Amino acid sequence: MTERRQKAIEETNIENQQLHTLIDDLSKENDKLRIVANHCDYLQNLLETVTVENDSLLDETTTDDSPLD
Repeated sequence: MTERRQKAIEETNIENQQLHTLIDDLSKENDKLRIVANHCDYLQNLLETVTVENDSLLDETTTDDSPLD
């Protein structure tokens, strides 16, 4: 009876260690993905700024090209 309990405890400890390793790996992956997401946010903001500036320049060019009455 005690041998079965000891075996169950050992198996539980092994599973517990595996789960801790998995959690650590997932935490590291989350950190990496968070960095990538931050870079994506930065690039999105940069592209939006460039697009707005480009649209403004196009509007100015279109306005300047209109014939005078």
